[in-house]
Amino acid sequence: MTIRIPKVKNLLTARPEGMDFETYKRLRKEQKDMLHGWNQTVMEGGKPVRYHYPGRLEGVRIPPEQYTNSREFQIVIE
Repeated sequence: MTIRIPKVKNLLTARPEGMDFETYKRLRKEQKDMLHGWNQTVMEGGKPVRYHYPGRLEGVRIPPEQYTNSREFQIVIE
């Protein structure tokens, strides 16, 4: 059985021609956050509370009913 994770947009690997460095740097940071997740700290009741938002790669979960014989399963990121 194959678990497919659909692609949401094209990934930047090198700065495209004509794009300034600041825009490229901002887009790479957004891409990193989207893939690997990010943390946000907010004040609640006068105390800082930290929230973690999972990214596409760390947010992949295999349903519990598929844990048995897990060597047969393959995860494909399209």
